[in-house]
Amino acid sequence: MDFELINAQFCALRDQVKIKKGHIGFYDLAMQPKGDGTPHIEIDGDRLHFVISERGVEYERRTTSDLDELLYWLVTKLTHYAAQERLRRSCNPQWNKREVWFREEEKILNNLNPTWGQRRKTYHDWLLYPEKRDELPRPIDFLE
Repeated sequence: MDFELINAQFCALRDQVKIKKGHIGFYDLAMQPKGDGTPHIEIDGDRLHFVISERGVEYERRTTSDLDELLYWLVTKLTHYAAQERLRRSCNPQWNKREVWFREEEKILNNLNPTWGQRRKTYHDWLLYPEKRDELPRPIDFLE
């Protein structure tokens, strides 16, 4: 797996999310930490590492051999931000802001990849409805 292939696929997805360069949620994919909290990737043979670090401190590291999984991790950082921005622009005081934000993120992801949209919905439902967790499927990404 090479960086150019991963970067090309990531940039195509990023452009579909419609975050413009200069916005806080925009980032160029890198193989070295920038120190600003944006993700970077490391490639070690067939192992792909998703890493977030800021000012020399590593906060998150996930490893996979699946390119689709890596792209999901990268893109959810963008969709999280994009959904917040859309909510801010069209906020109604009557709304449950968290639920509207989550559903907007799911919609954006669903347009990119329906499997990703459903995966994120499962994760969000787990967060939104803790009283129903016995009835809900356990999300892949849920960390306790």
